[in-house]
Amino acid sequence: MDEKKLFTVLPHIPKLSDKLKRILKKHKLNVTFKHSNKIQSFFRCGKYKTSPVLGSGVYRIPYSCGRFYIGRNQQQLGESLLEHRSSIDKGMWLRQRPEIFYSALAQYLCDSPHHFVSFDCTSIIAPDKGLM
Repeated sequence: MDEKKLFTVLPHIPKLSDKLKRILKKHKLNVTFKHSNKIQSFFRCGKYKTSPVLGSGVYRIPYSCGRFYIGRNQQQLGESLLEHRSSIDKGMWLRQRPEIFYSALAQYLCDSPHHFVSFDCTSIIAPDKGLM
């Protein structure tokens, strides 16, 4: 009676793949390896995408409560985020409610201290085409 041959495909990992192949062959398991780099990955097609931090326009910053802050900037988004963080830090450093907030985002956090901002999830929702 013919033995069934078991066969599998695994990602290629330099140095490890050859050793693994020898071990699996002893257990009558045929394995082949594929490279994750395909030829098409070496060629860029289409436009280069601008990092959201470098863009300008209308942006959205989510809060932990599910709400979000909507802002508009004419400078790069990264600069606006630094200003928001600076305003938050000033409020926390003073340990009291400032008379004037330089950021509505910082004011909301001062009014809702159990919430936090997800700066990493910031996105531009309407790019300002003339300034990018």
